[in-house]
Amino acid sequence: MVTESSKPQAIFKGGGSIVELPPVYSLDNQFVYVAWKNRIVSYSTKTVKRICEFKDAKHPIVGFGCTYSSNDEYIAACTNNGKVILWKANTALKLREMKLKFDGKIRVKYFKIILNNKFNSETAEALVCFENVDTSMFEFHLLNLENGRLEKQHLKLKINVENDQPMFIDVSAVGRHFVVARGRYMYYNTFGSKHTRFSIKGRTFTCVACHPEEMAVLTGDNTGRVLLWHNMENKKNASQAVFHWHTLPVQALCFSTSGTYFYSGAAECVLVKWDLNDNNFKNFLPRLPAPIKHITVAKNNVLIAVATEDNGIQLISPQLNIVNTIQHLVLGHGNSAGVVYDSRSKSLILNGIPGYVQFFSPRDMNLMYNLDVVGQNKFTNERNKDIINTIVNKVAINNSGTWMATIEHRPDPEMIEYRLKFWYYDATKQNFCLNTSIEYPHEDKVLDVVFQPTGNDFELLCVTAGGDKKFKVWKLAEVSTVYYQGYSWRCSGEVTYKDLNLQVATFSNDVIIN
Repeated sequence: MVTESSKPQAIFKGGGSIVELPPVYSLDNQFVYVAWKNRIVSYSTKTVKRICEFKDAKHPIVGFGCTYSSNDEYIAACTNNGKVILWKANTALKLREMKLKFDGKIRVKYFKIILNNKFNSETAEALVCFENVDTSMFEFHLLNLENGRLEKQHLKLKINVENDQPMFIDVSAVGRHFVVARGRYMYYNTFGSKHTRFSIKGRTFTCVACHPEEMAVLTGDNTGRVLLWHNMENKKNASQAVFHWHTLPVQALCFSTSGTYFYSGAAECVLVKWDLNDNNFKNFLPRLPAPIKHITVAKNNVLIAVATEDNGIQLISPQLNIVNTIQHLVLGHGNSAGVVYDSRSKSLILNGIPGYVQFFSPRDMNLMYNLDVVGQNKFTNERNKDIINTIVNKVAINNSGTWMATIEHRPDPEMIEYRLKFWYYDATKQNFCLNTSIEYPHEDKVLDVVFQPTGNDFELLCVTAGGDKKFKVWKLAEVSTVYYQGYSWRCSGEVTYKDLNLQVATFSNDVIIN
């Protein structure tokens, strides 16, 4: 009899995004903080080792940052239901929790600490944006972090329910002004005065960034342009400078500490460094592992943290060299390969970024390594055309973890590609090395691949099932040529059964193909 206590229960072990919010550097640049689920996690910038976790938030965190008081550093975070939690940075000890007092039902959308507000430099403050569900308005307030009291309201925007466009917000580090962009409209607000509205024709805003010292703003749009705005206090005197390299919509912008340079990123997977005074001067860091989501510059420009969509954070020097990488479980665009257990490394094999598989250890929740299966450069999309990359469809590994088989597929209607590859684990290199590659192993797509469950690594069979209604048996054969001596995989036979379609292949306990 099955009781409630005997039912299997799912237990969270790992995963989850660390790139939903921009990373934040500590005030001494020794640590970088990231938001992960309902907590903040700190990593060393030198070793990228996880240092500690700041817990006790019960709801998703919408914003966080560092502040200081009496030479001590604190972490403050705000959840979407309006709770602000303050921790001591060096001990991860929760000091206090405050519930923001609002009129009506609200959802907090944005929270960012202002390090030195010019109106009240002795008190730590934050800009808070929340959606008032009762009035269908976005409201912007200054929050006093000492007592949890909301100060004067600085902006109120009507929500267009039918037009669910994202909203982009940034506030200057010294608290002089903030900017809000949504659709083709941008609202510039200087604290203590009314806001000014700007618009662009035929384009939409995709990100914003405030200058750390001057009354200037950067905006990115859906055509890849970056605009530098000056003199925004007076709409008639406002001026713009255009910086244009990106083809795809700009997704991230960030100034250097002094505001002399700025960085931009998009889905081309290229970090671009610009000189604010010369739009023809730019440096590039290409071939990042995935599209860029956020960019954060440390104090004194010692490091740049670039959050990418593969759930990783690249720590980059001002000379645009990758110094270190913080990598969680890779969040790909599908899991067609499923989850395969490798008994040798006691890891899980899953899809990674397109063309890769990742080996993830469930014991210590660490990504062990990525394996480049397709061996091709990743192509990024063009403005009006999606580029199709080769992906890994299936993965199989034998009992000892010595042999691995992968099926890769490029679903381009103009030229469909299928490829079966066999990999052998090289104990010297501590990695899988390609042994055999077979183009078009079936006349149609490959549906499944499985190894024979036997202990002998060189008397091993592998079976593939295809959309051509056949399953094929592959076996190791000894090869001796002037170029290579060893073993490779060859097809030893193919079978059909009553012209029936195939879906999966497996071996029974007595090693008979089913």
